Amino acid sequence: MNRFLSFFHHLWKNVVITSEDDDRTVYFKRSLYAIFGMMVVSFVTAVSVFFVFLEGEEDVVVPNLLGAPLQQALRSLNEKNLYPVYREDLNRADQESWDRVVFQDPPGGQIVKQGRRVVITVGRPPISDRVPDFRGQTLDQAKDTILEFNRKYAQTGGSISLVIQEPVTFLRNNAPRLTILQQSPAPGADIFSKTELVFVVSDGPSGPLIKIPNLVGKNFQDALTELENLEAAYFVTVREAGPGQTPGNVIAQSPQPGSEIGARGMVELVIAKPTRLPANTFFGVVELSLRSEPIPIKLTLSARLPSGEIKVLSQMNHPGGQVRIPYITERGTELILQRFSETIWTRTVISE
Repeated sequence: MNRFLSFFHHLWKNVVITSEDDDRTVYFKRSLYAIFGMMVVSFVTAVSVFFVFLEGEEDVVVPNLLGAPLQQALRSLNEKNLYPVYREDLNRADQESWDRVVFQDPPGGQIVKQGRRVVITVGRPPISDRVPDFRGQTLDQAKDTILEFNRKYAQTGGSISLVIQEPVTFLRNNAPRLTILQQSPAPGADIFSKTELVFVVSDGPSGPLIKIPNLVGKNFQDALTELENLEAAYFVTVREAGPGQTPGNVIAQSPQPGSEIGARGMVELVIAKPTRLPANTFFGVVELSLRSEPIPIKLTLSARLPSGEIKVLSQMNHPGGQVRIPYITERGTELILQRFSETIWTRTVISE
């Protein structure tokens, strides 16, 4: 028997339980069996874990998050089992980027392992300045303050500025004429970009009076333009044209020519209903009732034509109450009535 076979014969004799072994030897060999078995189990477990980790996480496609709101982006990453790393990009003047993803790494469409870190950068607004308190200043003083404010940021290349919405709203008040009584935005509001200021200005204790011209016999559109140039509010009543009356012209008015009205006064025009309009063109009247306002509110009637062009049909400072504004426009026009910048009424013209 060679040495190799002799070695294994000796090992087998010392490991395998035989009838010649006493109790102590049998106990010892069984202990060796238990230790060896645990070693085999540990080895198999380790090898299995090794191959599991060697295979790694599943591949996923990184979603395109650019422009997405922050919460939506976080949900999308969570659904893909990707780990978000959140950062902020301050001083973003474009409001469209606020609280939205402006950068991501890796980019959308790239294939990565689950659990990969994805860096998302979200736009944040700059807080560069605040709205001054103009109350108590005269309108001229406010304009000087705004001019200096804008000059400061123009020199630094900043995007913020202030501009006064025209025309300002006048209110009869005991304060000296042209004193600013109210403002919007309020003093101390954050300024992120170009900001429009709405002023309510004192017109003095008496306020200006508007002398009403003679409008009878004029085309109603010319008459309304004349009243708007005088900054007088109006409403219309429509009747069928009578004998000697021209369709589309003013046939009566109240107050009478030469009368004077204040800021809350209204002029009523009675017009003969227009006829012989071009094809697919209609005459109508916007009719609704508004709540009474402590100060006249800017009211604008616009028309979005089928071509997409937008035209202003009427604009006045309205004290509230009955609204009756006439219009002539083509079929398919969308009429839009706004109080300041708030849309309060719309209608698409199909027929009169």
